[in-house]
Amino acid sequence: GMDTVNFTKKLLGQIVFLYFLQKKGWFGVERDDAWGTGSKQFLRELFRKKHGDYNNFFNDILEPLFYEALRIDRRHDDGYYSRFNCKIPFLNGGLFDPIGNYDWVHTDILLSDGLFSNENKTKEGDHGDGILDIFDRYNFTVMEDEPLEKEVAIDPELLGKAYEKFNAIRPDNYDKFKKALKSGRKGEENKFNKKFGVYYTPREIVHYMCQQSLINYLYTSINNSAISYNKIGDNQTDTLGNKAKKGQLNLTSEHRLNPKMSKKDIETLIHIGEHISENEAWVISTGKETKTYSRKLSKSIRDNAPLIDAKLAEITVCDPAVGSGAFPVGMMSEIVKIRNVLSKFVQDKTRTTYEFKRRCIEHSLFGVDIDPGAVEIAKLRLWLSLVVDEVDIINIKPLPNLDYKIVRGNSLIGFPEDWESPIVKEIERLKDDYLNETNPTNKNSRKKTIDEKLNKRYENSLKTFGYKIDFDFRMVFSEVFHEQASPERRRSGGFDVVIANPPYIRIHKQDKRYKEQIKRLYYSAFKDYDIYILFFEKSLNILKNNGVMTYITPDKYLIREYGNKIRKLLLDNKIIELFDVSRAKDIFNAATYPLISIFMKSPSDELITSKFARTIKNIYQDFEEIQIDHSKCKENNLIELIHPNNRIILDKIYRNSKYLSDILTKKQIFCGTPRAKDYHSWPKYITKEKNGRNSLRLLVCSHMVPYHIDKKKIVRTLGLSIKEPYFINKI
Repeated sequence: GMDTVNFTKKLLGQIVFLYFLQKKGWFGVERDDAWGTGSKQFLRELFRKKHGDYNNFFNDILEPLFYEALRIDRRHDDGYYSRFNCKIPFLNGGLFDPIGNYDWVHTDILLSDGLFSNENKTKEGDHGDGILDIFDRYNFTVMEDEPLEKEVAIDPELLGKAYEKFNAIRPDNYDKFKKALKSGRKGEENKFNKKFGVYYTPREIVHYMCQQSLINYLYTSINNSAISYNKIGDNQTDTLGNKAKKGQLNLTSEHRLNPKMSKKDIETLIHIGEHISENEAWVISTGKETKTYSRKLSKSIRDNAPLIDAKLAEITVCDPAVGSGAFPVGMMSEIVKIRNVLSKFVQDKTRTTYEFKRRCIEHSLFGVDIDPGAVEIAKLRLWLSLVVDEVDIINIKPLPNLDYKIVRGNSLIGFPEDWESPIVKEIERLKDDYLNETNPTNKNSRKKTIDEKLNKRYENSLKTFGYKIDFDFRMVFSEVFHEQASPERRRSGGFDVVIANPPYIRIHKQDKRYKEQIKRLYYSAFKDYDIYILFFEKSLNILKNNGVMTYITPDKYLIREYGNKIRKLLLDNKIIELFDVSRAKDIFNAATYPLISIFMKSPSDELITSKFARTIKNIYQDFEEIQIDHSKCKENNLIELIHPNNRIILDKIYRNSKYLSDILTKKQIFCGTPRAKDYHSWPKYITKEKNGRNSLRLLVCSHMVPYHIDKKKIVRTLGLSIKEPYFINKI
């Protein structure tokens, strides 16, 4: 049941994980020595046969290390592993479960030892191009919490960037990947990644999106006190919420309590809380302020610290296109930093960074991806982030099992929203038991039971609904949608935050049956749309009321025809911010006209804040800002992000210009940009000179220069460099 691509991804993930942990001295510890005193080159020592002989390195050494030493609980013997005559920590968590549960004891997988280490000389002049050879040349560190470049090393975030590229590689396209790689041209690899919808999200963008999501979540959830209503002339009010606000509202008045804290106060906490916490701690310990040390956080933050902390402990976050896990890891990092700052005002000695991370991973973070390799990578990064900055292994519990937190599946095709199954509660109970199960036999048994119950529902989907399902949010993440999943997790109606960089793939690239299924399920599936459009609609369906959606996508949905229906849905909700980062000088290469969109699932006609970034490195300061009339956008069903200076120029152009249709007849105009599926057939119609009456002059973007069209310019189109191109109309 294995394929080489996903097997390789998991193997690399396992080795990378161990490289981070061996730096702590947790491997190869002498039997009576303290944890942390082991070798920091343990894997290299294993290869050199220092801890035991072998015939095949993977089959005789790595498999026992992964699937026995790291997977079987030997804490009763202080982690001693007789096969290598040293102490090895018990990790658990699924990372060291055999992929596909294959029988590693009775199955020989004889990977060449040279794959791990050899004497080949690289083009840089280094000796050895095996996995261990390459990894040995890097310093593995743990800094993934901020976008600042603190050290030239392999940190988990940089690891994520590498794995983001791996996510494009699948069993069905591996040959195409090898061809792109062997070409030696970086452009071919980028083209491959783009074709399969995989884009790396820069850490500055991740940082910004996570912080803005938390700011809006906290501001809304903390200030969303009960609203009361009373009829004019009636002194009685309903203080229990919205129940009174029904029927005829013309003679009803609304009463709102003043917010507990301002958005600006929350922004200060999120943006600089970590950097000013020393001031707060000093004032608390001395009971006074000085010129050097004074309070920087507002009284509303200090007074409501326990409430803010509780909201952060309860938050639920989902990335429906999780990829390598950048957003779950980013959200966890931000949540942990804020909770550490709040510890200055919440008196509890049990509060630690490790416990904050574990709480976040076990209760707050959820993700889905159609690629099983991506799911393994995302889980790896969460496990890694949980343990890498811990010094003493004694403080670390076995890793949680994340199989039902970060899940493989198609986010877009699930059960109808009003569909319920009585088995959900039972599955939920089984998942709770499974989360921290450490015994391999019990773990496998419980996972098998859960999967059987889920698969039974999925198998019936084709017969019941007419389409095949392999994942459903309300089934797999049922605890998020229940009003009371358990006494400690009172959640209702969906996720607090949905955050993602969804795939950018045009629908015409999908097969006919898939397109028909999508058409039945999504109102927004209109014209020749891009799949990221569907993720907007899906997010609205899985968000709770007042939940926050933060996406980075192309900006085309704002005005293109295929965005017509999704705009109607989005404009029925609050648009908090649209941040155009496409004009930034240092934006990432892969995305086309990237836009950060932040919405709240709540009706609103407030002005829309629109920003235009100049740089990404200084994204919080280096931008321009305008306000857009929400009502006007809704009336026209268009969202135009036009800088005021550009608006003046555009208005002048429109006043003094004519449309092509006013100058040419329909027969003289062919089409604009060809559909992607027809693209590669076009070059045979391009010629360097006019050839008869049916030849049409071809204009491309490169012809457009300031103030005129340069027809003599040599331009590149459809892979051809050509002067004065014509299109031969053979139709």
